[in-house]
Amino acid sequence: LIVHDGDNDSQLANMFYESVAADLGIVFEYWNTVDEQGIDASVVNHGWDNIVVYGWGTTAIPVTDQDDNGFGAFLDNGGNLVLVDQDWMFGHGLDQYTNTFAAGDFAFDYFGIASGENDPDDDDGNATGDTSFYGLGSTAMELPFLTEPIVLDHAIYGTQSWADIIGPGAATAVFEGENDAEVYGVTYEPGAFRTAYFSFMAGAAVDTTDDGNATMTSYQFDDFFSGVLEWMGVSSPPLIENVTPEFAGTP
Repeated sequence: LIVHDGDNDSQLANMFYESVAADLGIVFEYWNTVDEQGIDASVVNHGWDNIVVYGWGTTAIPVTDQDDNGFGAFLDNGGNLVLVDQDWMFGHGLDQYTNTFAAGDFAFDYFGIASGENDPDDDDGNATGDTSFYGLGSTAMELPFLTEPIVLDHAIYGTQSWADIIGPGAATAVFEGENDAEVYGVTYEPGAFRTAYFSFMAGAAVDTTDDGNATMTSYQFDDFFSGVLEWMGVSSPPLIENVTPEFAGTP
């Protein structure tokens, strides 16, 4: 299940996550929380093995001990969950700047995160979150950004980089800023489930055409999300062709 949580017009128009999954031949369902007026446990626990949630200022997944739309039960039952959002903490109205998490907080229990710096900025209020991120090659998630960083172009979405800094805690750091060496992506695999949180707008890792429209010609986002799906264990159906029966004739 791919969930878009938020009302950013550019994300809705581009639908990069869905495009990559479709190009890979993966069978998926799409849920737009704005169109569907939210999401609840009946949707989350409908029988999926893997759920991806993306947006800008998402609220579908709790951060602390807020109301849960069924994601905790989904993970307890062995599901895998990926969240991609540069403003997850802001979406829930958490304090700027540093927030700490403990047992009972969703971020701690299900993402293995101990703390997070919400919307880092300078004295003039300009966002200081990094816009280039290295994949860390010694991690469980083998993503293809080990020799060069994934680079974001926030002009596509008309936003600054409000990428949030993560304190991994029990989670494993998988992305760090090229310029500030802070953690911006983690995975957590306690045994019963798998989760990953990327605190940057991955959908901005694309190019623009001469008329200003976003396009995936750089393949950075394509590679990123393909790697995420592979890590989750999502695969396309087998391609079957030219099948010849072992025995001819009428059985």
